[in-house]
Amino acid sequence: MGITRIDINKWQEITCSDYSESYVGETKDSANDCYIQAVQSKILAPMSETLKTNTNFRDDTWMDGNFRPQNYSVGTTQGQAIVAKLEADWPNEVPDYSAHATNLVAEGAADRLPYVNDWISWYNMEEPSTAIKTTYSLSYSNYCSWYALKFDKTTKEVMSKIVLPNDVFVAEYGEPGISLPSWFKGDNGRYFARIHKKDGTYDDHYDIYMHAPISLMKEWIDANSLTFPYDISSVDLKNSLHSWGITVKESTNEIRHIKAYARTFL
Repeated sequence: MGITRIDINKWQEITCSDYSESYVGETKDSANDCYIQAVQSKILAPMSETLKTNTNFRDDTWMDGNFRPQNYSVGTTQGQAIVAKLEADWPNEVPDYSAHATNLVAEGAADRLPYVNDWISWYNMEEPSTAIKTTYSLSYSNYCSWYALKFDKTTKEVMSKIVLPNDVFVAEYGEPGISLPSWFKGDNGRYFARIHKKDGTYDDHYDIYMHAPISLMKEWIDANSLTFPYDISSVDLKNSLHSWGITVKESTNEIRHIKAYARTFL
């Protein structure tokens, strides 16, 4: 998984053991950008094509070195079982939990704030509706084409996870107050998410997402003495990892968690 960087006639070349290719730029930053965009095309484009004919899939997640509950598309056996629980306990929260075949569901125990009880997550692959915007007092200028609802199985409270384009989040809240590598930026597909509550407030934590080569992410994590999301000695995600997530506590500018997401078609 290591990266080799060499200078060639004042150009920077990156070679990674994960892929049998080299990536060249005039500077280290431009070589990194070339590397990121090439690997995004190699990994994300085929996933997008496969989704056109196969909507049964599972997203595996890792956080802080631990495997987390799996997300299932709503057409799978596991997904349908979780949808049935949503329909039973929150029958009127949304018109149709299975509105899109690519919607995802998951359930698990609390392992990070603001979740304090066992939960169910539902991911809806469309921009928040007018009803969702009204319920959660949302007034952003633009939204990404998916959002999530978080269901507390004990209190029955429902929160929304609103996904925002890079420029919208930065305009509203400013650049993240943590030290990120220069390549973790909007031009390379960075976006954000924030938990909103029905009382009009939002949580202190937010998430930053992006796809990047594993070797680049590990280089930054190691340099900052952070915890890699999974055990690279036993888990190989180079052809299935589609997103990294960084959870930040805004009031203290702390990195609280680093997550990895990988997709398997069933």
